[in-house]
Amino acid sequence: MREIIFRGKTKNTSGKYPVSTWIYGNYSYNKKYNSYQIYCCGVESVDVYPATIGQYTGLKDANDNEIYEGDILDIGDELVEAIWNECGFAYRNYGYTSNQLADLQDIEVMGNVHDDPELLLESEEKQS
Repeated sequence: MREIIFRGKTKNTSGKYPVSTWIYGNYSYNKKYNSYQIYCCGVESVDVYPATIGQYTGLKDANDNEIYEGDILDIGDELVEAIWNECGFAYRNYGYTSNQLADLQDIEVMGNVHDDPELLLESEEKQS
């Protein structure tokens, strides 16, 4: 059975986590405060930037790193972004969405679209 884990970048410095630190756990939306949160260790909720929230795909790369939505992956001949579409986890680059992420082998997490957006731009320039 696949673990359901989310990650997001912390929004404020209240508590023990500095701003823009990745935090992992269960995801929640607090409608009353319009707040997106990750519950880490099952007890502590931390506000995160909504655009950075990504779900664990249930897959790991060649180096045993967990793959999350928004990760930039080296699939051999190009760099792509791990995404969720209506059929499951997939990948995209240059505006196209391709096959299921689970079909890929020997992939490596190179970064993510939040910390390393230039990786996809560089890859696109090389491909054009």
